[in-house]
Amino acid sequence: MFIIGIFKRISMRNTILLFVVTVFVKSAPRNGDLYLWIDEQQVKMFSGISMEIYAIMDGHVLPYILDPNFEKHLPIIPSEVGYVNFTWKSGTKKYYYNFDRLQSFDEAVLEPPVISIKTKGRVPRKPKVFSVFLPCSGNNSGIASFGIGLLIESRKGKPLPGTPLRLRLRKECAQRGPDPECDKKCANGGWCNYEKICQCPEGYMGQYCKTALCYPQCMNGGSCTAPGMCSCPIGFQGRHCEGGKKPWENATFIHLIQIKNVCSQLGLSILTGSMSLLFWMRYDFKIMVGWTPLG
Repeated sequence: MFIIGIFKRISMRNTILLFVVTVFVKSAPRNGDLYLWIDEQQVKMFSGISMEIYAIMDGHVLPYILDPNFEKHLPIIPSEVGYVNFTWKSGTKKYYYNFDRLQSFDEAVLEPPVISIKTKGRVPRKPKVFSVFLPCSGNNSGIASFGIGLLIESRKGKPLPGTPLRLRLRKECAQRGPDPECDKKCANGGWCNYEKICQCPEGYMGQYCKTALCYPQCMNGGSCTAPGMCSCPIGFQGRHCEGGKKPWENATFIHLIQIKNVCSQLGLSILTGSMSLLFWMRYDFKIMVGWTPLG
């Protein structure tokens, strides 16, 4: 019922896929076939929300991973996070992998990604973690995009449908000098380290930890006001401002309908949500009340 409600409210097809899968996969069994995911603790480091993000589930690349706009829905990896951990397993089947692309699109800010395993090999049978390191150049501050390419093949050399994966993500790099008044400026639970630089808690980023992180990013002009919480503009609703709403939804209007036979009957209605509460007041003070669905 919850998922049905989401489909009714969200009009953006790609957003539906992203949000529903995120809710669903947390309880998915990891047995039988190939899985690739980012675990809860890792996601919380750069989004402030405890959730798993799957790229491959039970041998299938999830549709939202293939969406060319997928990057826009993901948070920027903050400067405090220098790596991303992935977990994968092949289960009872044999798969072979090849990281054929590890690229930075702005090497003045971010060096090419480095992985903690060989670029080619066999996917482990049981769950195993590997890391993608994201080394900043140290020369410039900014946000740089980087790409990861991953080809997965069966033991017969047949590519897994949906691969090679072409992931494009964004990483913040900040060249920050020490601030003698760091201890007075760190916000939202951040603390000043021995180098006089703010260390931010999970869910916040920036020089003084003043920028909250939301995953997926707030949509339709919404702003991230706290970790995982979006403030939506008029006309939009939902945790990520992903759904539109009717102008009268969640509002109550009181108005006179009409007056019939002035001496005997008065009509009044209260409109709230999708129902109209009708009051018919007669001259002898008897009140008849009834709910009427709106067309």
